[in-house]
Amino acid sequence: MIKSVLKTSVILFILGLTSGCISQQQLDSVEAAAQSASRSAAAAMSAAEAAQASADATQATADAAQRTADRAMQAAMDAQDSSNTNWERLERMFKKSMEK
Repeated sequence: MIKSVLKTSVILFILGLTSGCISQQQLDSVEAAAQSASRSAAAAMSAAEAAQASADATQATADAAQRTADRAMQAAMDAQDSSNTNWERLERMFKKSMEK
């Protein structure tokens, strides 16, 4: 964006010089507009970089949360397996005691 603004400003400046109908006031106006556009583009770039950094941090947090959720799910599944094993053992013990 900065390059296109500067290119446009340079082209306008050259056209003005070659046509011979540009005043110092117009030249100053074009230069001020180019500088303003350059500052705006730099500010936009800075904001975009800050937004990208924030998005990267958010993604890292989301990834960590997903890993935690995955570990919790595995722990829950392991607990369910253990519960099922214990239930089956108790069921066998109950059946044996009922046979006596």
